Amino acid sequence: GFGEAAMQNNVTATTISVSGTYYKAAGTTALSGSEYLFNDDSATSNRLRYTGAPEKLVMCTAACSFSCASNNQQISFKAYLYDDSGASGAVIDDSLVTQFVQSTSDTMTVTLAFHAHMANNDYIEIHVTNETSTATVTLVDLSFHAMAYIK
Repeated sequence: GFGEAAMQNNVTATTISVSGTYYKAAGTTALSGSEYLFNDDSATSNRLRYTGAPEKLVMCTAACSFSCASNNQQISFKAYLYDDSGASGAVIDDSLVTQFVQSTSDTMTVTLAFHAHMANNDYIEIHVTNETSTATVTLVDLSFHAMAYIK
């Protein structure tokens, strides 16, 4: 199985209501059209949903460029995994990447690489937080991939 969602030149900022709390990254993604056993859950942006069976080990990467609405901010990213059978989800702590933004004119980059065990209708998303303040974060570009392997 394979899934790919991407966005370019996004200007929609992610609101950070509480510093240090992760929020789903805002912006509109589009699928590549080459998906097999993955979709975007009825055009839900920043989401790759596994539609196959049985459970699979899924290797994922997400490369993104981003900016911040304030100077001298520490921005962190984690992947989020929703377990459909448990009707709950949580960030994947091992996917953590952090970057320091010195100026609002900076566009920084990060790459997340992680894995997840996914069953039918489980999904993954990219989440972001500002560790320094509640200044918004904008994912300018995102390339988000998932590849399922036999578990």
